[in-house]
Amino acid sequence: MGAPEDDAENTDGGTAYLVLGGSDHAGLISAHSRLRGTTTTALMGAAVCGPGDLDGDGLSDLVVGAPGADEGENNNGAAYVYLGTVEGDLEDTDAWATLYGEDGGDRAGDALAGPGDFNGDGSADLVIGAQRQGGVLAYAGAAYVVLGPVTGKMGLGSAHARLQGQSAYAFSGAAVAPAGDPDWDGRQDLLVGAPGQETSGTAGGGAWLVLASGM
Repeated sequence: MGAPEDDAENTDGGTAYLVLGGSDHAGLISAHSRLRGTTTTALMGAAVCGPGDLDGDGLSDLVVGAPGADEGENNNGAAYVYLGTVEGDLEDTDAWATLYGEDGGDRAGDALAGPGDFNGDGSADLVIGAQRQGGVLAYAGAAYVVLGPVTGKMGLGSAHARLQGQSAYAFSGAAVAPAGDPDWDGRQDLLVGAPGQETSGTAGGGAWLVLASGM
C-alpha cells in the first residue's frame, strides 16, 4: 500500500507499507515492513507492484515507484526493487535494484505493472511508466519494458523496449497494465494508457495494446 505524501523521513518523501495476508492491524504503523523515500518530494509509494520473481530466487518480489526521486537528475523518478524477504523498515537506498528515468522531470515510477514473462526466459519482467518523458516530444511520455532478472542501478535508457507517446502532452505511461493474451501466442501482452493522446486534433486520450511478440 502506498502513501506517497507521507512525511516520516522528509516532506512528501513517501512510504510504501507491506501488510501480510491474514494480518489484522489497527493501523499501518503495525505493517510488516515500511519502505521509505529518503529525499524531499520523492513520492515513494506513488505506485506499487508485485511483478513476481525478478531475481530468479523463486520468491515473489516487490517494486515501489517514486516519481519525484532524484537519481542523478531532478525528478527523473525511479522504481525500487525489493527482494521477497522484505522485513522491517527499509529505505530507497536499501533496494536490490534501482531503475531510474532517462531525463530530469520524467517522473519514472508514476505507474508500474508486472505483466509476467515477456521473452519466455522464465524470469518475471516489469513495465515502468514515465508519463512526462519528453525526449522526443514534450510530455509525450513513455513506458519501459525491463526484462528480469534485475540488479544494481540501471537507467531506463537501457530498457529492453521504450514505448514512446505519439503526440506532445500525450502523457503516455500514465497507466500500464497486463492485457492477458489477446493474440493467443502464449505470452502476456500490455496496455499503455495515454490520457492526453490527440486524435483528429482533440486530446481525447487513448490506450495502446502492445503485443509481446512485437518487442
